[in-house]
Amino acid sequence: MAGTYFTGMRATIAALSNHPALRLGILSSLGRLTLGIYAIHFAFVDMLRQSFKTGSLSWGGYFFAVLFLSVSTAWLLGRSRLTHRLVA
Repeated sequence: MAGTYFTGMRATIAALSNHPALRLGILSSLGRLTLGIYAIHFAFVDMLRQSFKTGSLSWGGYFFAVLFLSVSTAWLLGRSRLTHRLVA
């Protein structure tokens, strides 16, 4: 959990730098889902932890699986009229 603080600080500094390489349309569209992605990713971390420990997922595969599942779930929840306010 201590790494969360430093990762957040790095992301904040990178966002405040306003570097041209960071101006991507896909990132802009994900901005409204940030809270939903953050809230749901804990569930996928717990679900996939056993696969990572047994060696069936590498560190990169684990990271991208959690990222993909979190973004997909937040996006799907954002599309529903009932759950839209929870993630956006």
